[in-house]
Amino acid sequence: MSVGLLEWLPIGVCVCDAEGYLVQYNNRAAELWGQSPVIGNREHRFTGAFKAYRPNGEPLPLDETPMAELLETGRPIRNRELVIERPDGSLSPFSPISTRCAMKPADSSAG
Repeated sequence: MSVGLLEWLPIGVCVCDAEGYLVQYNNRAAELWGQSPVIGNREHRFTGAFKAYRPNGEPLPLDETPMAELLETGRPIRNRELVIERPDGSLSPFSPISTRCAMKPADSSAG
């Protein structure tokens, strides 16, 4: 996906490879995460978020995030809520209401 196109979107978008490592994201995603992860850094898997929580405040392990589920099942994820904690301890701007996410697998046959 074109980096320029991602930047026009008013929502945070990230793209991961089949193993869950970040390959692309837009500035809005970095704002939500409170950091700009280095692409190719194997430290960031499934998300660029420092920590994530379920809406009830229970910690959400990063390997249980919607992206991890999507990559494991191949099924689209819709209307999943989570709260994102930034490295400085602050919560994403939509918290405590939380962040909604929707994702689907890319069509690899398109190249």
